[in-house]
Amino acid sequence: DTYQTPDVDPEHNICSRSHNQPPQPLGCNGTSITSPDTCWKFFDDLWKEQKAWLAKELKSSSAEWQIIVTHYPPYFEPCRSDVWTSYLADYGVDFYISGHTHLQKASNFQGTPYVISGGGGGITSETLPTTSGEDDGYGFMDVVITHDVLTVTRYSHGGVDNQTIVRGVTSVAPRKAKVTQVVV
Repeated sequence: DTYQTPDVDPEHNICSRSHNQPPQPLGCNGTSITSPDTCWKFFDDLWKEQKAWLAKELKSSSAEWQIIVTHYPPYFEPCRSDVWTSYLADYGVDFYISGHTHLQKASNFQGTPYVISGGGGGITSETLPTTSGEDDGYGFMDVVITHDVLTVTRYSHGGVDNQTIVRGVTSVAPRKAKVTQVVV
């Protein structure tokens, strides 16, 4: 976890000092970031604004489906899993889609189905792909939404024989919000 520690995992951490040294500009144009030390404040402030915005939008939504799409899985920091614990159930979020982790996964977080769709190309997967394609390292997901059900089919990369390999199917029914207001 690199949260609030710019010197941890410097190659992966955009707030690290290694990414903010001359001759590179010290900061990020168009933001209040002027150094690695102000980077975390910028992202904390942004997170606070986004939490308030999301709570307002979820509360006022009349959509048949409440689906959150975000970078981090719900249990990762710095996305604050405590926020997701209340938002997902209280606002009736039906489904959570994320990436970040470089693999495919379908699971459940505090009663809300979620997928990690991080099986794209260009970077090493969390797991080594097999020649048979019977793995979740690379692949794609197909999402079909109807009035009554959301269905996600997870496909593998297909191996060296380019087979069509279904790694799993998740079906989700819509649910109702528990409360009409959550304190942000």
